[in-house]
Amino acid sequence: MISRFSVAMTSEVAQHLTGHLRRADGQEDCAFVLWRPSTGASRTTALLVEVVLPRKGERIVHGTVDFTSAYFLRAAALAAEHGCGLGFIHAHPKGRGW
Repeated sequence: MISRFSVAMTSEVAQHLTGHLRRADGQEDCAFVLWRPSTGASRTTALLVEVVLPRKGERIVHGTVDFTSAYFLRAAALAAEHGCGLGFIHAHPKGRGW
């Protein structure tokens, strides 16, 4: 049997991510997300349940984007506190496809 993997989120989470990742200046941006697994007979889905936005000084935007260890550690602590997995999302505003 072939297992499939997918990602799902509520429209609220999608809007939160879109609002953050679509920068008016056209530069890349990033965010961590908390996720929970959902396993069915032939598919495993990562359910994105919370967006962990960077705070001031936790990421450096310079055409591309970097994040600080403080941001990663804060997001990882939240994931552990809530019993979730930690995911990373990175936007490529001028990219095409995957």
